[in-house]
Amino acid sequence: MQAVGRTAAGSARHLPAAHQLAHRPGRHRTIPRQRHAESLRRGHRPPGPCPGRGLHPLRPSQEDSVTTATDTVVRRAEPGDIDELIRLRAFLLDGDEEQASLPYIATTPEARRAWRAGYRAWLTEKVSHEDVFVSVAAGPDRLRACAISVIDQRPPSPAQPNGRVAWMQTLVTDPRDRGQGLATAVIDRLFEWAVTRGADVAMMQSSSGAVEFHRRAGWQLSEEGLYHRPVTASREG
Repeated sequence: MQAVGRTAAGSARHLPAAHQLAHRPGRHRTIPRQRHAESLRRGHRPPGPCPGRGLHPLRPSQEDSVTTATDTVVRRAEPGDIDELIRLRAFLLDGDEEQASLPYIATTPEARRAWRAGYRAWLTEKVSHEDVFVSVAAGPDRLRACAISVIDQRPPSPAQPNGRVAWMQTLVTDPRDRGQGLATAVIDRLFEWAVTRGADVAMMQSSSGAVEFHRRAGWQLSEEGLYHRPVTASREG
């Protein structure tokens, strides 16, 4: 499978083909690819165990940005993009009481203020970090889509020979700009970057509403369950 990005002139620019995938109830591709419950917009409920992750090897890219349409450029985020990145992530994290059981959804004004403050501080520190890449599809007056990859250093395994994993998350497209291939474009840019950082595999945890998107893009469902537990939770005894 090959992903194709469009240039301003409309010609196709072929991106690296997808390779193998590793397994978790998550998804993955070999840079290899894998997925996260917060990868798409709010309102998509994840299934019981995490749906999937994936893997896929890539060729390095010398480009800092890719033009996907006459007025949209896919590039690395800059400090001046922080307000727009917060605005986009709100489509994913701000929810209502019906979604209160989902750990990544903010259903109260206090929770919404808290994640915004924390995310702003994180972006301020990490947006230019060598092991973090915030990919954005930028229009002339606002961001249209974004996705984030963080290099996770794990103990090496058969699926991850050097232990460097490109963890991808926070894939969000502005509702006004959906259906234009922007989600694919920002993820492909993350893959190009992940190769330059020596990652073996990409992993993404996703919601049930994104399964078909990831399947078409070459992500492979893994068999591992993903659990979460607050580190600060009190324990009896």
